[in-house]
Amino acid sequence: MKNTAELFFVLTLNIVDRDICQMWVTLLLLHVRRTAMNELRIDVPQFNISLVPGCKIRLGRFETTVWVVAHGWYSWGGNRPQCGWFLIDEQHPSTVKPLQLPDLDDIYLVET
Repeated sequence: MKNTAELFFVLTLNIVDRDICQMWVTLLLLHVRRTAMNELRIDVPQFNISLVPGCKIRLGRFETTVWVVAHGWYSWGGNRPQCGWFLIDEQHPSTVKPLQLPDLDDIYLVET
């Protein structure tokens, strides 16, 4: 598949009618947004896999806790909401923590 810039260029060159052009550009942008959301992942080099929202992991320093990987807006420790990767305690869903680089090194079990 061509990249977004190539598709946009082809569409604007090949479509003369302005309304049709706007429709195609809108459809293209929707496709790009949907594709980007479907490809949301974070690599875990030691397992040679990628985590996606919904994966369950265990961290060495929280041996008995199963964490669910999530991405979006969250708040923790009384801080303002932020957007990014975070973990939700499977047994206590109100407990969240940001997913940080040291966590990727601390993973010892991944369930997809």
